[in-house]
Amino acid sequence: MSKWVNPDFHRRMSRTHGYFNRFKEHPLVVKLALIVFIFSTNLSPPCDSDLFDDDTNKTNIHTIQDFYTTILWRYLNSLYGEEEAIRSMELIMTQMLQYQILMEILEEYIKLETSHGPCNPLESSLLRLT
Repeated sequence: MSKWVNPDFHRRMSRTHGYFNRFKEHPLVVKLALIVFIFSTNLSPPCDSDLFDDDTNKTNIHTIQDFYTTILWRYLNSLYGEEEAIRSMELIMTQMLQYQILMEILEEYIKLETSHGPCNPLESSLLRLT
């Protein structure tokens, strides 16, 4: 990544990834965190999707996200106790937000780079350029 985007981006991505090493003994924590992350309506839909314009869909998605967040919280509590569960939840949420920022940086970089030349259709679709 340091050659593709820049060294600072690579450093930030590595640091963010490193925070999750504390959960390598408990991969279920990371899996639950990813489920919560996936159900974030700001991250999941393609840019031009109107899937989340419907209030019923938003409510259902937030209900599902809340369910998995509760499971994650209870699991952290059972593993570490309340005080460490609070620290762990804070770390997970902070790093998820950091990932979101990094993905926005990456998306801007990709848009800039692909404006110089054509992409194949698969790349355009995966990178949401079409």
